Amino acid sequence: MEIEKSNAETNYRGIRRLREQLGISQLELATKAGVNQSLLSKYERGDVKNPPHSALKKLADAAGVTLDELNTACTTVPMDAE
Repeated sequence: MEIEKSNAETNYRGIRRLREQLGISQLELATKAGVNQSLLSKYERGDVKNPPHSALKKLADAAGVTLDELNTACTTVPMDAE
């Protein structure tokens, strides 16, 4: 099912869902990506509205997905999702 990005707000809480699907901890993903765990936590909670492209690329690479796949995961999670 295709989701039109115009109908979905991009929020980076989808990173958590993707990480959980991979069965890895926040610390594992942060370490693999070379980003701070507390910053990853902020992305997952939606506290950071526009993470830098470079950080998202590192997270995608560490998760073994493309940046497009990461962005898709992030546009399909409702803004009020926990």
